[in-house]
Amino acid sequence: MTNHYETLGVREDATELEIRTAYRELSKLHHPDRNNGSDEAHLLQLAINRARDVLCDAASRAEHDRELSAARAAEEFRRRPQVTYDTVMQDRSTSRDSSSGWLAAVAVVGVLGVLAATSNKKDAKGRFHGRDGRYRSRRWGK
Repeated sequence: MTNHYETLGVREDATELEIRTAYRELSKLHHPDRNNGSDEAHLLQLAINRARDVLCDAASRAEHDRELSAARAAEEFRRRPQVTYDTVMQDRSTSRDSSSGWLAAVAVVGVLGVLAATSNKKDAKGRFHGRDGRYRSRRWGK
């Protein structure tokens, strides 16, 4: 995403006067007529003009600020470390008491095994069956 504040070289809380002053200085410096009609100078002048148009209009500037904050939040989210089962277990196994990490891993695997063993599959009569295929009643003792 284009940051128009960086294009003009101003702070994000710059006033409209500071934006116009920076625009004038940059447009004098990079105007295509001063640079022998250079294509690079022309593209830079277009970027400077676009930045001034966006930052001098209050509604466009507010939208640009929202987009910048959303882009920064997305970048910050991408930089955060990903938490997975392996990283949690690795952190627990390197703790002071190595047996507690092992016990936690056994407990988690045990819970996952119990959850996987129970199933909500119904047969033709609407009865529930477990992974072993045996009938499991929803009520105790049946």
